[in-house]
Amino acid sequence: MKKNQLVVFILSLALILFFWKNTLLNFDNSLYDWNDSLYTIWIIENNLGHFKNLNLQSLYDTSAMYSFKYSLSFAEHLFFPSLLLLPISYVVDNPIALLNFWLIINHLLVYVSSYVLIKSLAKNTWAALIAAFYFSFSPYFISQLGHIHMITSWPLMLSLHALLQMDATQKTRHAVFAGMLAGLQFTTTMYLGIMNLVVIGLYLIADLTLTKNWQKVLQRLAIILSAFLIIAAISIYGYLAAQKTYSGNRELSEYILYSAHLTDYLFTDKSQNSLLYQHALVKKWNNYNHHVIGERAVFIGFLPSLLLIYFFLKIKPTKQNIKIFLTFNKKTFFIILLLITGFIFSLGPRLNVNGAYVHLPLPYLFLLKYLPLSSALRALGRWYFLVCLGTTLTLGLAIARLLNQLQDRVQRLLIAILLIIITVVEFFPQPLPAVAKTWWHPADQYLKTQLCSEKKAAILEYPFVYRSQDANLIKDLQYKTNILLTSTQHDCQVLSGFSGYEPLRYQQIKKQLDDDLTSRDAFTLIKELNLSYLKLNKFALFSEEIQPLMQTLKQLGFQSIYEDHQVVIYQVP
Repeated sequence: MKKNQLVVFILSLALILFFWKNTLLNFDNSLYDWNDSLYTIWIIENNLGHFKNLNLQSLYDTSAMYSFKYSLSFAEHLFFPSLLLLPISYVVDNPIALLNFWLIINHLLVYVSSYVLIKSLAKNTWAALIAAFYFSFSPYFISQLGHIHMITSWPLMLSLHALLQMDATQKTRHAVFAGMLAGLQFTTTMYLGIMNLVVIGLYLIADLTLTKNWQKVLQRLAIILSAFLIIAAISIYGYLAAQKTYSGNRELSEYILYSAHLTDYLFTDKSQNSLLYQHALVKKWNNYNHHVIGERAVFIGFLPSLLLIYFFLKIKPTKQNIKIFLTFNKKTFFIILLLITGFIFSLGPRLNVNGAYVHLPLPYLFLLKYLPLSSALRALGRWYFLVCLGTTLTLGLAIARLLNQLQDRVQRLLIAILLIIITVVEFFPQPLPAVAKTWWHPADQYLKTQLCSEKKAAILEYPFVYRSQDANLIKDLQYKTNILLTSTQHDCQVLSGFSGYEPLRYQQIKKQLDDDLTSRDAFTLIKELNLSYLKLNKFALFSEEIQPLMQTLKQLGFQSIYEDHQVVIYQVP
């Protein structure tokens, strides 16, 4: 790497840190997102507790959703990030600071791993620097910032790099590395773990199509899958155990809701607030996007779109006409497979167009029917990741070709600088805001020091759903995830929570208690569940129902042992 390229590399890292500057300045008490981030903290803190106590028997159980086994497997495991954070957690015991540390380190690793991948693919440092910056602030990355597991993608990038090295060196160890890294990705998130396997599969399909060497491809596949299974077994077991216990099946409508709409690829996301996307014309265009609920894909960008056309289509003028050639080799075939697969899978089982359900069946409907593994992923719009990955690889190759065609070194430098400026203007967003909130309340301290310190009692956090006068989806999510966050700081088991999947029995319990907590059946259920305490969150209830509810609980024999203006804690009789 030349001196000017090293400067760009360092500046790119500096821009990532600048993007997180508000978080860095408020490291201990502020988050850019107080919704799903608290859910992530809950998972990591549960994992750290199990790791520190060597409590592997309860590895898949959590502090919430009492008393349901394998509750960690209702969503992502995040084992690999938790393991990396384990030594840090002995120094940093603040869960907010620990998550912020991971977010920033992860973003830097995403950039570095992308650079390493594109450098090995395109063999051009400038191309690697620009494409890596694009991926680090890509429409996918920015739109998924609220889902931390979905932006922890650097193991996948290094796994693909290992595949390229496998071809370059013909050494078995790179196939082993590719499988191991895919396994680490799976222990982080099932979403990107499965996508990592699809990426490997598409790469081997491209290899087989062009080489026709069945023996070599099958041998590589066997090595990669063996390495993958050794690493990923810890997560695979947890998911299979949960599936066997609860036989969870989702309705088709849920997959449709969380699928991308065909028109998503024409609009930017509101979180993309770069200099270009803040332009009035872009904002006006985005007003035509009527897809407002569920998972979405995003426009890949103006510069990548132009360079994709430039890369795949060679235009050669002749005396009579203009000839257009399609670039085709192993690399381009692999990228085409990535783009097509990501695009089709992201649209889900039935077509949606700009907020309207069209009913037309799509290929993923047949996958859901005949390939059980495909049903493990709920938010199908996230297959857009493969589109972004394919775009990043194409961007690197296109820039490398463009620069390599220039003979003059100064011209190459000027074009590279121009492309960097355009990339920054189009994709670098404003720094993330970081907001401080009070999440630890006196009632939680009372639970920790007075009720949960001697034994692991079970407590009902009521209501399950935020239903005050100002209720909305965001407040409900924040209410549930805050319960999860506080549950990591005391030793009580909590009957409440929030997850990507809820067992049928949990739904029944939640409905029965939420419908009428003071009924005789509800009282009997509370006793059957061996709940020791009831934490009544008054702030989450309608104001007119608080006093009648408290009066009835008193008549039923619930003894108030703590009360403030927001919370009452009762001992169950």
